[in-house]
Amino acid sequence: MHLPIAGMVHAQEGGYRFLHFTHAGGELPHDGIRVIFEDSRHDIWIGTQKGLCRYDGERFSVFDKVHFGVESDHVSALAEAPDGNIWVGTDDGIVVYDVQSGGFSPLAPQ
Repeated sequence: MHLPIAGMVHAQEGGYRFLHFTHAGGELPHDGIRVIFEDSRHDIWIGTQKGLCRYDGERFSVFDKVHFGVESDHVSALAEAPDGNIWVGTDDGIVVYDVQSGGFSPLAPQ
């Protein structure tokens, strides 16, 4: 399944405002969205076929295989661990985003 756009709804006095984010607009690395996840800090994580985005309500941070340390930036799964770190499933394995350091590390196979 591919969603051509992602959007956010922001509450405003007197109603809601819907914002669209697309690859063409420069916010997403690819329009092929595979997964969307909100973490406990209310950041929105968007996994695409060409990387991962974190939206903190004001700006996007974009990550790809160079950040991940693996050969694939095709993100197909996201989950938050009890410690708050974000587990990212790619075609080349799982990488963990450390919320304290802001860095990624591949999960070693068992």
